[in-house]
Amino acid sequence: MISVWRGLIAALQLLTRFPVPSPPVAPDGRTLAWAAVFFPAVGAGLGWLAWGVAEASSQLWPREVGVLLALGVLALATGALHEDGLADAADAFGSQSTPEGLMRVMKDSRIGTYGAAALVLTYALRWFCLSRLGLAGFLVGQSAPRAGVVTLAGWAGPAGEGGGRAFAAAVSRGVAMASWFCCALFYYPVFQEPAVVWAIVGCLLFAGMATGFFKARLGGVNGDCLGASAVVMECIVLLVLLAAPQP
Repeated sequence: MISVWRGLIAALQLLTRFPVPSPPVAPDGRTLAWAAVFFPAVGAGLGWLAWGVAEASSQLWPREVGVLLALGVLALATGALHEDGLADAADAFGSQSTPEGLMRVMKDSRIGTYGAAALVLTYALRWFCLSRLGLAGFLVGQSAPRAGVVTLAGWAGPAGEGGGRAFAAAVSRGVAMASWFCCALFYYPVFQEPAVVWAIVGCLLFAGMATGFFKARLGGVNGDCLGASAVVMECIVLLVLLAAPQP
């Protein structure tokens, strides 16, 4: 039970900037594994938060403004963690061809042309889709990609060094399955929408393709690879939901 509680705390610390009690020591592999299981739960909480902001703001301003504010709240709540990984990975894979070069660019805190373009395009896409979707867009969009990231980490294995490597090393296929089970627990408000299933399938397909890509180019995944994949999977989820007939 202590490991489960520590895993939940670690998931909150890894994915958000919410003030939570810090453990006396750095999380070990068992704690990181439990944290991975809770990733979708944290994502669901963020989805509810963003949806609430969008709905409340839409009472005063157009829906598009409310969604823009919700995206801003998400960036503050998460520290734009995944977006930082997206920018670093886009710059690296857009300009380098060797594992050494990829790692060097991803460690560089500066944002280049590829990173800036990736951020603008993905933010614009998410804003457009969420402006036309309801609760499912926020809930599934924040939860399923985080379960997808756990799956990717378990399939691809670790690369490089740092927190992302430690996380990937701690994730097994059993942990990935448990993460998806946790993800499904939070979908009862939107279970009647068949597109949710296809959105999850899209995340799994991307995780499979990304596994082959990252293993070929880098030998595995690090934190930036996982962050970038989370943003891409969120875009996939929103596009699938938007393609479905709206009630």
